[in-house]
Amino acid sequence: DRDFLKHYLRLEKDGSLEYADSPCVFGEFDGLRHFRYLLLIGTVGQFIYLAKNILTNAGYNKGGRLLINLVGTKDSILTHFSTEPGENNQRWLDPFGNDIYGRSGHLLGLKCHDPNIQLSYRLVVESISEEIAKAIMFDAASQLGLAFNHQSKPRCFNYQADIFPWQQFRNLKMSNC
Repeated sequence: DRDFLKHYLRLEKDGSLEYADSPCVFGEFDGLRHFRYLLLIGTVGQFIYLAKNILTNAGYNKGGRLLINLVGTKDSILTHFSTEPGENNQRWLDPFGNDIYGRSGHLLGLKCHDPNIQLSYRLVVESISEEIAKAIMFDAASQLGLAFNHQSKPRCFNYQADIFPWQQFRNLKMSNC
């Protein structure tokens, strides 16, 4: 129930943290269900830092597991790619955007065939660094891209690069959520 789940952060006594974000990362346009790639991966990055801060402040610095769950992915697509220039000053096309041939319709066919997706990462709280968070974000973005039949570097990073567009993420987060 999208209205019920909107956003929430749950903290359990055993140290478990759960964050859900339906309206920001999931949408529907012209009957086509889509996940907002850039918002999803940026939220993963933010959650990694939030979890580290909460657990560290509670005195916990040992191992943990990060699960990224997307529910209802079958026949959905990825949208909201990085608009920042990357390699050779090029940018990604977005499925709902226009290219020189009109609407980027070929991207509308890159649908996920799995009903749900779960990615799992083991990490040690005290060793989480910017490099580790970025590596998890890039790996998660790569795996999700493959699940949605993308045969390129993650499109939520700048074109053919490993640079995440944090300013674009912040602007989207402020306007959509």
